[in-house]
Amino acid sequence: MPRAGLSIPVVTVLDSEGRVLEDEQRALVRFAMQGGVGADVIFAVGTTGEWDRLDNPRRQLAVRIAVEECRTFSSAGKKIEAWAGITAHTRAETLDNLEHAIRIDADAAVVAPLSIRDADHPVGFVTREMGAIFQRTRRAMPVFLYDNAD
Repeated sequence: MPRAGLSIPVVTVLDSEGRVLEDEQRALVRFAMQGGVGADVIFAVGTTGEWDRLDNPRRQLAVRIAVEECRTFSSAGKKIEAWAGITAHTRAETLDNLEHAIRIDADAAVVAPLSIRDADHPVGFVTREMGAIFQRTRRAMPVFLYDNAD
């Protein structure tokens, strides 16, 4: 079950050249947490639709920043979860994002399998290809499915 409370999808802060502004991204995540009285969940690269305009290095950087900021705050008090939006244009990129989320210990992954261009069989992609990563890494993490095909 998703964690109860306030889930805030945060945008990725970019400069005019499209580079992630790390300090500003961290400040945005901290602002959404409001010192423990704001977000219970920070959702990076998710429902804002920006995943479609970012490449994987920028997606992964935004997710890593969210995880680091949530961990830093949680170590001092209330636990705030960091969810990783892992959807990308291709199955390979999406799987890379899942591995990244596992590696940095995100609290959950969110995927929109119907939006992945080369996922002809979305159910098989989730159960077999994503499942194989969990088996290989011997890790577990909640995966939430998001249907935004239209």
